[in-house]
Amino acid sequence: MAASVQPRQFGHLEPGSAPVCGAASSNGAKAYPPANGIPRRADSPVRGCGFPPLVSPPSRKAPSDGSDDEEEEQEDWRELYGSHLQLEVEPSVRDARDEGTADAWIERNPLLIRLTGKHPLNCEPPLARLMHHGFITPAALHFVRNHGAVPRGDWCVYVGIMRFYHVLRDTREVSCETCQLSDDFNHVSRDTHEVSCDTCHVSNDFYHVSRDTREVSDDTYQVSSDSY
Repeated sequence: MAASVQPRQFGHLEPGSAPVCGAASSNGAKAYPPANGIPRRADSPVRGCGFPPLVSPPSRKAPSDGSDDEEEEQEDWRELYGSHLQLEVEPSVRDARDEGTADAWIERNPLLIRLTGKHPLNCEPPLARLMHHGFITPAALHFVRNHGAVPRGDWCVYVGIMRFYHVLRDTREVSCETCQLSDDFNHVSRDTHEVSCDTCHVSNDFYHVSRDTREVSDDTYQVSSDSY
């Protein structure tokens, strides 16, 4: 045997026809009005039939046309992060430990912690200095993960090649000097998060490098290998 239950319709009720407290229904049971504060749909058929009025929902903000985003992008990041930034760092110098290597010409921050003590340079900044400088890490204090010598060249002489990939077009290459990049294009600052993850170095075999402060195979990878 199949049965079908149809939803009850209250469209035939008229305003003021709902029973009140103390009034008896047809089956002898008392009927009570609904409690105040019960939300009801705006299109409910019982709305206004002796029930408390529905509070109008708050008006929604009209969608923006994107002009606000453009204004936010033009704000100076120094003002966003406050005036407490400490971007001044110690002057870079040449390290005596680089003498006799291909990196003897490079000047580096003297506070950098060398992890291997030999060429090529792998280093991290002291954690206390990162905490001092705050959210933005100065470029001179970024950690270094390196496997070879730094290419020697003049800033304005070095020529870089940029490759543009497109799924429907051929790859295009554009070569330009570094001075062109700094002089002919707009400067845009974006925050990036750099993390030196767990790595495996190759010597005679693979060994795992820990991310904490324990020494593993003459390397000390600290938590300061995390820069913004």
